[in-house]
Amino acid sequence: MANNNGRIPEKELNRLLEIVPIYYLKIVSKWREKYGEDEMKFYC
Repeated sequence: MANNNGRIPEKELNRLLEIVPIYYLKIVSKWREKYGEDEMKFYC
């Protein structure tokens, strides 16, 4: 994560960082369904 302005507790943030790559394709698919985006852009 680039920052933690939401002040997510470190334990929960680390868990999210483990889970997101596992469900990446599902997350992208749901994002496209909701927002109709054909191209995903990521900022590091």
